[in-house]
Amino acid sequence: MNTLKDLVSITPFDKVWGKIILNYSDRMEREIKDIQNDFIVLYEKLHNVELKDNLSNMFIYIVAFESDEDDEPVYQPSFDENNQNLYFDVSGRDDEHFGYSLVGNNFNEWLNFYIDSDTLNSMSFESILAHCLWEMTFFGYDNFDNDNDNDNDNDNEMN
Repeated sequence: MNTLKDLVSITPFDKVWGKIILNYSDRMEREIKDIQNDFIVLYEKLHNVELKDNLSNMFIYIVAFESDEDDEPVYQPSFDENNQNLYFDVSGRDDEHFGYSLVGNNFNEWLNFYIDSDTLNSMSFESILAHCLWEMTFFGYDNFDNDNDNDNDNDNEMN
């Protein structure tokens, strides 16, 4: 089973950044170069941070939706990950199959979450990472468990 950390370890940042730009550039509230710098620093930290145990066997699920003519979401069981008309939902499910928003989890936890096999089979590692990183940074770029691993002062800035 692959964890998010496994994907971070083998996927170059520039490929992940390309997918972030593809899917989220229209949602960025700050200058792209500033956001890119924040993501570069974060991605480097993710390579070295201490993991927290995944005691509940949390899996990351990413599903795609497209809006219909009434602007209602329609689940897309198969899709082209580069389709800019899609939007993606990142959520978690534990060993009791309960669904969760993962946005409140710290990055040390995220890294040790498993990636659902359907998610792994439906998109590239860089797309999975782009969607996870976007979700992870909803409240900032410094949500680590260990204070000594983080010296980033933009912990209150959002995308």
